[in-house]
Amino acid sequence: RWRYFYLIVLFLLLVDTCWGFSTHLHPHDQTTPVLQGWMILNLVFAAIVALLIWLGGSLTEAQIAILGAVAMFVRTVIDYVLSWDFYFS
Repeated sequence: RWRYFYLIVLFLLLVDTCWGFSTHLHPHDQTTPVLQGWMILNLVFAAIVALLIWLGGSLTEAQIAILGAVAMFVRTVIDYVLSWDFYFS
């Protein structure tokens, strides 16, 4: 049931990105640049997840599991590298 899992991940990324866009209604000098980078990262990763769902029929379940796990790990590492000071100020 990997498709359901990645559809939920995709949905959560899009909801999270919409929340990020809503923060632009109340901009703050310190958080706005961090949130912009974070939203771009979410959108790029959402595109990768959508591609994984789309190409999933031509991959084995093991390949999907490995690609998805690696992509989520890389996304998390990039997020922490870009936002470390924001998360742990």
